[in-house]
Amino acid sequence: AEFVGASVCANCHGEQVDGFKNAKHGIALPKFKGLEFEKSCETCHGAGSLHVEAGGDKTLPAFATVSNPKKLSGRDGSATCLKC
Repeated sequence: AEFVGASVCANCHGEQVDGFKNAKHGIALPKFKGLEFEKSCETCHGAGSLHVEAGGDKTLPAFATVSNPKKLSGRDGSATCLKC
């Protein structure tokens, strides 16, 4: 999978992207980590090209493991979140 950018994510997930911009992580990532907006979604959720190419199919194995951080095991969730 390749990175597509947050603008592409916003095409289908506009409400979530807009909400993220005002959330604690959305404010902190650019301010403290220098993370640009286009990298904001895929930094935590993983590269989205396969999800986009499949028309939003959530069952893709590569996407399903990172699409919802709440579904990750504690170990995998920590590995993703502690990268920051």
